[in-house]
Amino acid sequence: MKFYFVHPMNFSFVYKKILDMKIFVDTDADIRLARRLIRDINERGRALEGVIQQYTRFVKPSYDHYIAPTMTHADLIVPRGKEIDRNRKYSLIGGF
Repeated sequence: MKFYFVHPMNFSFVYKKILDMKIFVDTDADIRLARRLIRDINERGRALEGVIQQYTRFVKPSYDHYIAPTMTHADLIVPRGKEIDRNRKYSLIGGF
């Protein structure tokens, strides 16, 4: 079994045809923002206000426009933060 990461900006018709299975890992918007806040403030030394402004002006709209629509092409959507039986995951993926 091979796994390829295809950036959603490059998720063209060609990729949709050659991939056996498309998996979308979904993360709650609050968790995405919290992770960005922690990373940008702690690791990059940015101010809270600047991180929030960038997120609301650029990151969230870009996610909504480019990333979220690719979810409709997924064969399997994995909800992050939700407990899923490990055997169930493998049976879903192993069937391909």
